[in-house]
This record gives sequence, C-alpha cells and structure tokens, in this order.
Amino acid sequence: MQESTELFQHCKTGQIYAIRRDWDGEIVGSAGPLNLNDIKNIESLIVTPDENEWIQENGKELILIYSEALGISKERIRDIANYVKDLEEGLYEWDYDQMALQTEYAKLYCTIKSLMDLTFKTSDRKLKSTFAILERRARKCLDYIEKRLAVRNKIY
Repeated sequence: MQESTELFQHCKTGQIYAIRRDWDGEIVGSAGPLNLNDIKNIESLIVTPDENEWIQENGKELILIYSEALGISKERIRDIANYVKDLEEGLYEWDYDQMALQTEYAKLYCTIKSLMDLTFKTSDRKLKSTFAILERRARKCLDYIEKRLAVRNKIY
C-alpha cells in the first residue's frame, strides 16, 4: 500500500508534526512534536496511531509545510499562487507587448500543467481545492492571453 508523509506546523504553538496517510488519505499514524533540524529522511520517521484522533480534531490548526509525495514545499505553493496573482493583476492593468505575452503564455502553460499534476497527486482535500482554484485562475489568464495573441492551444 502506498503511503506518504507530510510535515505540518500547528498554527498556534508552532510545533511540527509528521502525518503519514495511505493512498486514500486516511491517517496511518503521526509523530510529534518534532524538531525540524532532526528530520533527515521524512519517510524513515516512526509514526504511531496513538495521536490520530487528536490530529483529526485539530486538523484545521495544522498548516502543511512539506509534502514528500508532492515533492513541494509551502514556499513553492506560495510562489505559484503569487505568480498567478501578479499575472492576473498585470494582464488587466498593463499593456503587454506581443513578445512578453508569448513568454508569459509558455510559462503559464507549464504552471497549469504543474497544478494539474499536483491536484492529481495530493490526497489532502484542502490542497486539492487550493490547486484547483489556482488552476482555474491561471486558465482565465491563459484565455485572456490567447485572445490577445489570437491563438488557441487548450490543455484538457
């Protein structure tokens, strides 16, 4: 059975917890609080089911900081979100020239593909929702650029 381990930080205490889930998103076990500097290999952490109930009850206060299965950190997710937000603002406020639009088109195309892959790979419902929303916003930008460039290359 495929399992993945993710690191979460409690938003009130700042403590770090490792949560291991099976392929269906069910919690297999957890470990923590942990010292982030002591973690060498996230998959080798010993987890137990002892705290599963506490993890489920306090899930809304746990913030993802790293996902081994996705190979993505919170900072990378934030970078993608900021890119999409900045592009949205820029497309509607500034007049891009053709070359700049073509460059953004290629980058945005790759970003949408990455978001689709991330949405598929994650079992976390909050992350699935976040990636889906970012993808929808990115697709709106792509549509806008396509209209400006008069091209149609859809990713479906």
